[in-house]
Amino acid sequence: MATHAQPLRRNRLSLLLARPSASRLLATLGIAAMTIGLYVPFAGRDVTFHSDPVTIGRQSGTWAILDGIYTPWSFLHMQRMSLALLLGVDTMYAVLMLGGLALIPLLWQPLAAKGTVAVRRAYGFWLVLLTIVAVSGLPVWWRFMTQPPSSGLPGITLEASYMLPGAVVFPLGVLVSCAALFLMLREPLPLSAPVLAPRTRFQWAGALVLTAGVLVWGIGFYLMPEAVTAACPPVTLSVTQFAHGACAGLDSDQVRAAAYSAGLNPIALLLDHVGGNFEFLVAAGCTTALGGWTRQLSVKTLAWLPAWPLLVLGVALIALQGVGAVAQRGFRLTVASGSDWHMASGMVVTFAGIGLVALGQLGLWREWVRRRSPASTQ
Repeated sequence: MATHAQPLRRNRLSLLLARPSASRLLATLGIAAMTIGLYVPFAGRDVTFHSDPVTIGRQSGTWAILDGIYTPWSFLHMQRMSLALLLGVDTMYAVLMLGGLALIPLLWQPLAAKGTVAVRRAYGFWLVLLTIVAVSGLPVWWRFMTQPPSSGLPGITLEASYMLPGAVVFPLGVLVSCAALFLMLREPLPLSAPVLAPRTRFQWAGALVLTAGVLVWGIGFYLMPEAVTAACPPVTLSVTQFAHGACAGLDSDQVRAAAYSAGLNPIALLLDHVGGNFEFLVAAGCTTALGGWTRQLSVKTLAWLPAWPLLVLGVALIALQGVGAVAQRGFRLTVASGSDWHMASGMVVTFAGIGLVALGQLGLWREWVRRRSPASTQ
């Protein structure tokens, strides 16, 4: 039986969805769910290795949408491609998978009619293209669920296959993103360009410091060693581990692996898993830097900015734990570089970059508070 409360609830829901912020909020949630859903395990399977009649061992594995994302290129001989072409393909896929994050600050910006149309088209294009690429990987998922690993070894049996939370995360993100796009297309375009206050010197300084902090973090975490031996110079640039005589260095991946071997709590394990994704951290850092250049300072445009520095701070602390483990236990790259490890300048630069990001955000918050104060409105 219908009651008077049901039409009232429907009217309230319609009013909530009619707000301009509703489509932006749904789009932000949809982008986040789709991006995370690429990396969350979608399916799992258990296989056994046996030599009749004795079972030698069991192994579990997982499959994520990201594992099948390169399916459209499987018909090409990628081994014969040039390095430049391979880097171009990787860049294209990185933009496709993580480009939605860059749209989030633009969705919350007050734009003119042309800018609003451009952002809506870019959002729809990203949504459709990423969904098509993800769906193209379903044959790989089906083979994963129904066939044992093709290692060429006899005695491998598929014992069980099952779905995991990733089977819900990405499709849910697609549905939410489609709902957001539908609401966006129903919203009227702005009649005139928004009048925005010019950036103050303090706002310029905060945005510059924030952007510089993201750049400094990237240099320290990816372009410098995190642990070196005593024979190394104070400052060294290297994108991988190296050994030059008695001088040796470990990159961020190596010290994180050392921390993992030493033992991590569940929260640190999750952070370590995220920290291993270079494209995600860099894309989220660039999105944070882009968000720092907003002209309209508000809680909506500033509240999400601390998420990235908190994330990379946790990853950096794991790397620092790994440096301690390497210094205590040693790490033998060569015969001449097995001991005397200590923290390298890369860790210092990494934490300095995170500190600059936090400092820049504090400057933006300070400018927002100043604008809301009664003295500034008089």
